[in-house]
Amino acid sequence: GEKNGVPVKSRVVIPIVFQPVKDLFQNREDGDVMYTQQGTLIPPKFTEGSSSVIYSPNTHNNFTIWVFNNVEYPEEAKKQKLEGRVIVSFVVNDKGKVTNVNLVKSCNKVLDDEALKVIKSSPDWIPARINGVAVPVTYTFPLVFTLR
Repeated sequence: GEKNGVPVKSRVVIPIVFQPVKDLFQNREDGDVMYTQQGTLIPPKFTEGSSSVIYSPNTHNNFTIWVFNNVEYPEEAKKQKLEGRVIVSFVVNDKGKVTNVNLVKSCNKVLDDEALKVIKSSPDWIPARINGVAVPVTYTFPLVFTLR
């Protein structure tokens, strides 16, 4: 980033919240397996591009790391010294595709557009499953843009 015309380190904080579509959960979690009224839910697995490495969002937020490595602080935002928090929701559908990417909380159009762009560019996931059947799940994902 840049502050007062001087290059500075910038940071993006990206916590992630896992939430099922249609309120499937009952209030019980055991590691990566969650129990619902319909059965046992195995969360979706994130795969990074063509890599065969599989990440689980519930183990140290590896999707967060992928987003951090792919988000770019917009030049216009640096020039205007824009900072803030953008909250995005998206669905990992039953085919593992990221769909229905929407703003939950807007910050500024420039930062909003970057947040939406990076989430929409996500590689495919291995879909969540309930009793072996692929199901869609929704994520709510805050991105915090900070100039340093």
